[in-house]
Amino acid sequence: MHSYAYLILVLMLGVPWTVFFILRRDLRKEMLWGSCFVSIFGLTELIFYGEYWKPEFLIQFGNYKIGIEDILLCFFYGGISFVLYQVFFAKRHTHKSKVLKRKNFSMPILAVISGLIVYPFLYALGFSNIIYISSIGLCVIGVITIAFRRDLLRGVFLNALLTSLMIFVIMIIWSLIFPGIINEWWELDKLSGIQPLGIPIEELLWYFSLGLAFGGFYELINELRYKNPTARSK
Repeated sequence: MHSYAYLILVLMLGVPWTVFFILRRDLRKEMLWGSCFVSIFGLTELIFYGEYWKPEFLIQFGNYKIGIEDILLCFFYGGISFVLYQVFFAKRHTHKSKVLKRKNFSMPILAVISGLIVYPFLYALGFSNIIYISSIGLCVIGVITIAFRRDLLRGVFLNALLTSLMIFVIMIIWSLIFPGIINEWWELDKLSGIQPLGIPIEELLWYFSLGLAFGGFYELINELRYKNPTARSK
């Protein structure tokens, strides 16, 4: 039964993704952009497997410890992490003038590079578990984004909280469907041992970091701002 557990987790994340995609037509481009971008990082399962957890794959790529579920998981939570704040608080972007319809990749690239530089630096300091290193790296991306766009601070932080809360609820339900799976799949002896309602705190912190990293990423690239709800339309 556990051979289907990972796919079930992916499908559970696919539910809010699909609902958001249907209800918020204005966010579809951003969701697809975020999903495709983050799905690339599904390949990092090669690093996470055995170090953080060891899930069972329904469809595995050859002898490599990576499955189609990894790509789909990143696809779904990628799209969600880009727009969760906007969906929950009914936020919309202002329309850009033709003069300002340009993309700014320099700042996002700098943010991502800064996050990646953290990896060897933390390894040198003695950090070995990829879950902590990647969480810090994602936080660095978020902090750099906010440094460039301080107007995004509230949205990015709330997006991080909502992303962490969402996965917390989903994983509680999932762990009830598959009792004992946390103990079976997660390398708990390598983690802190803190497990609110049975869910490793590292899982929640990682998703918080994900929401922090990408809650304002699309807005940074496209130089978008949120509409002021108190402003009257002219």
